[in-house]
Amino acid sequence: MPFETWLNSLSQPTREILLGAAGDYLGGIASEITFRLLGNANYHIRKRFKTEPMQAALNCAMSQALYKSINLLTEEDELIIHYIDILGEWMKQEVVSGELAQLIDPRSSYQLDLTRLERTFRLLDYAPEYLDIDFFDFVYHFAHYFQLACDEQKELREIVNIRLVRVITSQLEEITRLDSRTAVASERTALATESIASALVPSNQQTKFTLPNLKHNLPQRVYNYFVGRKGEIDQLFTLLSPNHQAWVIVIDGIGGIGKTAIALEAAYYYFEHVNEISPSERFEAIIWVSAQNTVLTGEGIVSRVQVIRSLDDIYTTISVVLGHEEIFNRASSEERHELVRRFLTDQRTLLIIDNLESIDNSNILNFLQELPKPTKCIVTTRHRINVALPLRLAPMDEQDAKSLILRECEERKIRLEDQEVDQIYQRTEGVPLAMVWSISQIAHNDDVAAVLRQVRQPSGDVLHYILKDTFTLVENKPANTLLLAIALFPQHATREALKNVTGMSISIRDNGLEELEKLSLINNSKGRFSMLSITRSFVTHLLNEETIVDIQKRILEYYQDMIAKGNPELLTLERQNIVGIITVEPAGDSISLSKLIIEVIKQFIGYLLNFGFWDDVLKCSAAGGRLANELGDSIQHIDFILDHEEFIHYLRNDFDKAEKVTKEALNLSLSIGYSNGKAKALRNLGVLSRRRGDVPQAKTYLLEAQDSVDGVGELYRQISGTLASVYRRLGEFETAKEILEKEIEVCRHNKEDERDRLSIALGRYGTCLLESGQPQDAIQYFEESKLVDIELGRNSSIGFNFFKLAKCYNLLGKQNIAKKNAQQALDVFVAIGDQHNMQKTHSFLKYIEGEVSDLVE
Repeated sequence: MPFETWLNSLSQPTREILLGAAGDYLGGIASEITFRLLGNANYHIRKRFKTEPMQAALNCAMSQALYKSINLLTEEDELIIHYIDILGEWMKQEVVSGELAQLIDPRSSYQLDLTRLERTFRLLDYAPEYLDIDFFDFVYHFAHYFQLACDEQKELREIVNIRLVRVITSQLEEITRLDSRTAVASERTALATESIASALVPSNQQTKFTLPNLKHNLPQRVYNYFVGRKGEIDQLFTLLSPNHQAWVIVIDGIGGIGKTAIALEAAYYYFEHVNEISPSERFEAIIWVSAQNTVLTGEGIVSRVQVIRSLDDIYTTISVVLGHEEIFNRASSEERHELVRRFLTDQRTLLIIDNLESIDNSNILNFLQELPKPTKCIVTTRHRINVALPLRLAPMDEQDAKSLILRECEERKIRLEDQEVDQIYQRTEGVPLAMVWSISQIAHNDDVAAVLRQVRQPSGDVLHYILKDTFTLVENKPANTLLLAIALFPQHATREALKNVTGMSISIRDNGLEELEKLSLINNSKGRFSMLSITRSFVTHLLNEETIVDIQKRILEYYQDMIAKGNPELLTLERQNIVGIITVEPAGDSISLSKLIIEVIKQFIGYLLNFGFWDDVLKCSAAGGRLANELGDSIQHIDFILDHEEFIHYLRNDFDKAEKVTKEALNLSLSIGYSNGKAKALRNLGVLSRRRGDVPQAKTYLLEAQDSVDGVGELYRQISGTLASVYRRLGEFETAKEILEKEIEVCRHNKEDERDRLSIALGRYGTCLLESGQPQDAIQYFEESKLVDIELGRNSSIGFNFFKLAKCYNLLGKQNIAKKNAQQALDVFVAIGDQHNMQKTHSFLKYIEGEVSDLVE
């Protein structure tokens, strides 16, 4: 929930407390810091702060701590707000609030990472030395004041982290001892430490933190810090609550995604926080069962002794941990099932089965389905099972992933540049195992680029560990064909697309997709199927060139049919896929595939232009030109430059770049004797000259273009239409109108085949009338042109007609209608990113609203 929403949801009295007694600025900053602090605290701590009085008390403590800390830094009124702003912004950072959240976790053994806190401060472009701040001193004092303030709030006395406050105060004592001027402060600090300790832990409660007799066999954590996964951990805690009906929770995902780590972290939370957790929610036994048979290390994939191989092994582990081994061993195999059920009902037990897919025993699923209350079970597996509530792990988000990378770097005492951290995240896609492995390799090999190449090596240890065993399960099945097809879709594949590309029946397709989902090889988002890039790297490596070419052709033909049908909503949904498949380098040396790609580009580029996807136009034009050049088709290469690339630079007001590519295409046309290429280039140079205000030069270029064109076909008519605009600019309206009247007549005669050209000619004729002082007559031409454009979906031309109509109505004194049309024009230009016409229309709106006296064209 956003901070403002949370704040507004509270009662008025509480909101006033949270904003400070007098609604002061410091109180407001403290409120947002408190909100973020709680957002980064653990699940059970947040539960204790659900009530408004608890939140208000915590905010009051935060306000006091900030106030006292800032007064240490400055007593100048002018600087106080400045420091509040700086420190408030710093404390609201995710990294900082995550660190400071340890202050309200009584059982946390974590210490503040001062280096990390300072790095975050500097990343905000604040240098402590320039602000005259002793950064570590400030952090120690803030934490110390926060603890004192919490002690004053009776609701908070059992919330604070007593161990951490002692460490902080000890560090504070060390600082004050080093400065003779603060000797008195040292004495006061020592007294404060005793005061806090005695207030927070009365003598009759000294045994509060002794652990109850919780039975467990938890393995050691293989990591020093657990990073991220806050949402997943919270969801897991909710499902493990006795109030939730789920009794088996499956954490599934590809290998290395962090399934084991999140299960172990949850288990350790219940173990280490057993005193803070209410008796109804705590577990009295935690049983860990691991079937993991290999691990990925820096030296490669290493086999481990697989202790658990069957349901009987699980029964044995349960009986040993719960102290019933002797009874269990004396029982017959028929009796053991009921014995284990009885053992589990004696206490609230958390059973964790790690790597279930490595256990080959169908009876385990029956056992899980019949688990007795109050047992809860976490299962980690690469293969989803149907007897449990699934919690699928996705790759870590960018912020958490980079935090993990930096933590691993600190552990291994290596330093990476920000760019290298970005590269590791992008290359590993946020898969934790791949990130940790990469850092371990970089620690022994300074060549970051070489390590990152290894990550994506299909035959390398990382992809082999993550995917090989799972992929083997679908080999020679219909699911394998689907997997290969999905791998060649740039973004995602719909069910309909996969049916067409693979030729499968609906039932076979759906069964195959279900199997791939269960194996965590693909992701399904509202019927759109995709895979991680690392999975794609592994899968495509297994394909031969002939198969890749065949699948790419099928995908292209599917999209070619879609483009021909012209459904704009469907094309918008599939745009990234289409752009991806037509801009990728085709497999092998298939001439037929390259030609097919060029044809699809030519069909699709009109849609991209109409809907303002100009970056995609440039990508497609470049891809088409490159393929045409490779095929030795210089004419198509030139056409892609002159018809599309130059046009986008022109629309973006980048006239220098437009002129540069046009002249390059002109020289190429002259070198191969391509007369229409020369004519197009001269036409483009004429348009550029007209836009720059050199109308006579524009006329010269366009007349030469007319002379150069081969025949009097469509290109000749395009040049003539542009020439009509130049005659209009020169005030030769009758000549311009004569050209346009002929064009309109031809278009009306050809009807449907000339709708696009009719719209252009009508708009130009209307402009002639408008600029020759006939705005009333011009309106009908702009309106007809607009209707044709709406029918054709030509957004840029729709905006042009709205703008021209606005100018007509303004000249006729109908300012309200003029303003309405101008606003509609502006909306269109903003939507398609037409900077030039956006500026013109915005200036015109200011003019008709009286904000400026002169209209600048």
